[in-house]
Amino acid sequence: MKMLSTTKLAAAAKHYRENKGLSIEDISHLTGLNIHKITCIESGNYVPTIDQFESLSEYLGLDINFLLEENEEQNAFELLREETCTQSEKDGLETLFSMMTTLKQQINLRRTFEDTSCN
Repeated sequence: MKMLSTTKLAAAAKHYRENKGLSIEDISHLTGLNIHKITCIESGNYVPTIDQFESLSEYLGLDINFLLEENEEQNAFELLREETCTQSEKDGLETLFSMMTTLKQQINLRRTFEDTSCN
């Protein structure tokens, strides 16, 4: 599965912005994105929405195909669909789901406690 590379996006956004002689403020005015988001994109700490990416592309000439890379890691849902999971992977998934269930219970208990203490 291909995924957007935040590293490639960060480098490309900054490179194209600087090559066009634009400041972050200029890009903010052109795209409608706030300065903080642009800074986060250029540092690789934020993945823009599709609309935000399209707006950046329009002014910077970013090519989505260049920014995609193959993701070879399997996620939990892919592992669940695989019949050839190793026992270690199955155990890991079981632990993960157990932790998620416990976390959900803790969140519900906290909400109940907060609701009763506010009344």
